[in-house]
Amino acid sequence: MRRVGNSYVEATWDEAITDIAARMNAVIDADCPDAVGVYYGNPAGFSSSNIIFMNGWLDAVGTRSRYFVGSIDQNAMHVVADAMYGSILMAPVSDIDNCDYFLLVGTNPAVSAWNWLETVPGGWRRALERQAQGATIVVVDPLRTESADKADVHLAVRPAQDWALLLAMVKVILDEGLEHTEDCTDLATGVDDLRALVADADLDDLAARCDVDRAQIEEVARDFAAARGAMVVTRTGVSMHLTGTIA
Repeated sequence: MRRVGNSYVEATWDEAITDIAARMNAVIDADCPDAVGVYYGNPAGFSSSNIIFMNGWLDAVGTRSRYFVGSIDQNAMHVVADAMYGSILMAPVSDIDNCDYFLLVGTNPAVSAWNWLETVPGGWRRALERQAQGATIVVVDPLRTESADKADVHLAVRPAQDWALLLAMVKVILDEGLEHTEDCTDLATGVDDLRALVADADLDDLAARCDVDRAQIEEVARDFAAARGAMVVTRTGVSMHLTGTIA
């Protein structure tokens, strides 16, 4: 359909494409290619053909004005994925069925269905099944979310202070020698730098910053380190503040 005045009339594909192209070329000629902008949301990420053809079209137009929902809620995770795994699209799939301790930070899988790049089918249901078998679920979120209602522990962290909570947990684990030394040696780099960082940190200060009792932080850190299989999952809530790269 093509709008004519205050009404719409039928148009063929050729007519529609010709009209759109003429209007767009007029904008480009009057300004520059960057005057053509696009904003796309999460569904585009689940269609490889969509991304390929859209980016090809934008390249042909010559515009740099490209905006994505990720610039609001997930680009920090892509930065971390690139630094850790060499690809901005690398998202390790959560091994839910073999996990004994879930630390969920800034995510509400009861609503989101454990969806991001990796898309874990029935993820929240399966996590609850593991909980029924003895696994522990800890939710870190300023709000009492639907997921927090089902969790064994809800840490109502002060907004944007997730970093303080996580740094405090790392300090407890390293100071008490609870880390998996072989994994730190074989799979991780920069552990010495991390030790130096936590050595200068003060648990009471970090607890005050994130508004979580020190004793509770210590308990969660010890339980996390002692679990046979544990995971940390971070999502949108973490990305939406200045320290989003803790994702």
